[in-house]
Amino acid sequence: MASRDIIVIGGSLGAIDALRRICASLPSDLSAAVLVVIHIGPQHWDPVSSLRHCSLRVVAAEDGAPVERVMMYVAPPAHHLLVIDGAVRLGRGPRENMARPAIDPLFRSAAISYGPRVIALVLTGMLNDGAAGLAAVKQCGGLTVVQNPADARADSMPLGALRASGVDYRASAAELGALLAKLVQEPAGPPVPIAPEIGLEVEIALGRASDTPTLRNIGHPVELSCPSCGGVLSEIEAKP
Repeated sequence: MASRDIIVIGGSLGAIDALRRICASLPSDLSAAVLVVIHIGPQHWDPVSSLRHCSLRVVAAEDGAPVERVMMYVAPPAHHLLVIDGAVRLGRGPRENMARPAIDPLFRSAAISYGPRVIALVLTGMLNDGAAGLAAVKQCGGLTVVQNPADARADSMPLGALRASGVDYRASAAELGALLAKLVQEPAGPPVPIAPEIGLEVEIALGRASDTPTLRNIGHPVELSCPSCGGVLSEIEAKP
């Protein structure tokens, strides 16, 4: 039986410090690949140098790179990070939750590509990016983890994730590394059916054109326009 060998992590305000604490507890022989999205502009941090003490090899994600164990792939600026069919993909689709990279596209892409092999973690941050993606991981048979809101510098994202779906585990930043290492050793469950709307949202994040009738399958237009391009914004509907 397959193991849980894909870890996806998302965070925002305070997440770099939380990620450093996680890295300090991960074993150097972790039998999983780790993919990370953090809402931080390029002028604020360099992931390779910031996480230089991580036991895994940390790289800025490149389109087409194979997903390998004992590696940590960090989303570059202005691109959604996705994982599809064993490879890293970078997308220039629309912002989600006012962010690109956003957490939800990464989580959804992992969910449809790896299903029960996925462990998804939402860290500290503002607003609610990651909540819908975490629910998608749960829907596709993966495990879901949230940083304890009481331990988070900003508790909005952890609380939003907890409200969006039944979360399997919550822990402090100091405990998360050991928890992930333990969960990786567990066998994954059986595959489950994938809802088609999850795949559609991944296609949009990649930047593939979608017309209005297509978008109406997953959401509806709202009376707001994008501050960057002036286009009409859509609100994506949560599926039960």
